[in-house]
Amino acid sequence: MKKIYLHKAKNQIARPNTIRDINKQIVLNYVRDRAPISRAEIARETALQRSTVSAIVDNLQFDGLVEETGTGDSTGGRKPTLLKLRTGVPVAVGVDVTPRQTTIALADLAGRILRKEMFPTSPDIDFMSAQIVEKVKNYALENEKYDLEVGISVPGIADQTTGKVLYIPYFQWSNWNICEQIAEKTGLRATVDNDANAIALAELWFGEKQNRKDRNFITVLVAEGIGTGIIFDGQVYRGDKGAAGEFGHMIVGENAPVECSCGSRACWEAHASEKAIRFRYRNLLKKGSSKNGDC
Repeated sequence: MKKIYLHKAKNQIARPNTIRDINKQIVLNYVRDRAPISRAEIARETALQRSTVSAIVDNLQFDGLVEETGTGDSTGGRKPTLLKLRTGVPVAVGVDVTPRQTTIALADLAGRILRKEMFPTSPDIDFMSAQIVEKVKNYALENEKYDLEVGISVPGIADQTTGKVLYIPYFQWSNWNICEQIAEKTGLRATVDNDANAIALAELWFGEKQNRKDRNFITVLVAEGIGTGIIFDGQVYRGDKGAAGEFGHMIVGENAPVECSCGSRACWEAHASEKAIRFRYRNLLKKGSSKNGDC
């Protein structure tokens, strides 16, 4: 479900053609970020009428996404009933593709993992497509009564408009239409993003309170590759063709300890990725063993 930023909520009230869905998202995001919160508080802080908020909350309760959790303090009348997210209800299937392993997980609105499984990532793109589609399909069949969506993170550049993975340097994959394949075989809507952007969004939604409040920060992902997720004014800054945070192949110096997936020994990934760190660590261990053996 789309994130609606609370500080802009009054300016984000939708026109009639999309009003129900967008207003539902606004209310749900208030419950997620401000729980426990009452219907009256949500109405006060947005441009929504109390009757609209109450109707939306009723729908969210019916869908099993929101539940009541006691009462708040009264200012003279009846004590307000407080709301919170209902945990344990699956809403999303997450797929995290990394060079070494792929993780598929079922999660609730609070970001809690309800179930997950992992398998080795193969350089064979067709094999990976089949594996991912099959496992997502199984999750969908096991949770037919829930309205699931699929989110995919990849170590490369993804096009948010087409849903295609444009390029993954480590495997030399290009134009991977994994979202389309999932939609065709499972009927579930799927979106894809760069792994560093996904981590930045997770920090924005579920991370440190100060980061959620500031809505302006950068996350740095150091793994087999190196990348950044940029959050500007509460949204991912993607730049031209989604490559804003792709600085891993920037030239910083020659003679790196390992060769990057691009073939260079002069870029950031060749100098500072996990692969480079592991190489240096193994060398230090060997030097330590040699010194001990000489004693």
